[in-house]
Amino acid sequence: MSGQVVTDLLEFRQFLDAQIASGRANLTPEETVRLWRESRREFEETVAELKDALADVAAGDRGVPAGEFMKDLRARNYKSAKE
Repeated sequence: MSGQVVTDLLEFRQFLDAQIASGRANLTPEETVRLWRESRREFEETVAELKDALADVAAGDRGVPAGEFMKDLRARNYKSAKE
């Protein structure tokens, strides 16, 4: 078995153990595999987004200051909550 296959199996086993421990043992094997694949896809997308952001910073993009970002976020969320 290749190293990646072993790694994938170990990660799946950890995911499965976590599902059982959290009381989600009522899922079918197919549902469990689907959830695992979704979680891996989300993780991989997040890693890619972080790499892109780090590349932007390395290229000189300083982004938005945290305080300004939080102010805008609160304004958007507060507005959405009122609607």
